[in-house]
Amino acid sequence: MKYLYDHGHRDILFIPGPELSPAAQDREKGIRKFLDKISKKDEVKVYLGEHRGYDSEHGWVSVTQHLNKYGLNFTAIFAVNDWAALGAIDALKDYGIKVPDEVSIIGFDDAPFAQYTNPRLTTVMQPRWEMGTTAAQLLIERILDKHLRLPRNVILPTKIIERESVKKIM
Repeated sequence: MKYLYDHGHRDILFIPGPELSPAAQDREKGIRKFLDKISKKDEVKVYLGEHRGYDSEHGWVSVTQHLNKYGLNFTAIFAVNDWAALGAIDALKDYGIKVPDEVSIIGFDDAPFAQYTNPRLTTVMQPRWEMGTTAAQLLIERILDKHLRLPRNVILPTKIIERESVKKIM
């Protein structure tokens, strides 16, 4: 969200993930935390897409429903993941809206296909290898030490992979 904000976007459509998904909840918390941090809160509008999910269909339906109901009142889309971003791009194309000339879009996960979309998708990369090894380490520690019952929250750094789907508008 900060990346879009830094590129001049103040009207952003957020395509959320499933309500019961911890990852989707964390991404929504991150958006709220960012909005709480910025000094000019009233200048930023984040529209919540009405269709939640991780599939491209969810991205397509969310954008289509929003456009049908409110028209094009956003300059950027933040999708909960790259699959939803892919569906959002298809919906924009169906309406003749050009990415990134008219609407910028950013995904999340840096899925292997993200560099092959048209335009190539800007996305938030998660350190998948480190996530897997950390999860395995925590599991092994828990198995070996039966008395260790304190939950641990490990936060690994993410990184923006800049490609072609976000345009600076300021």
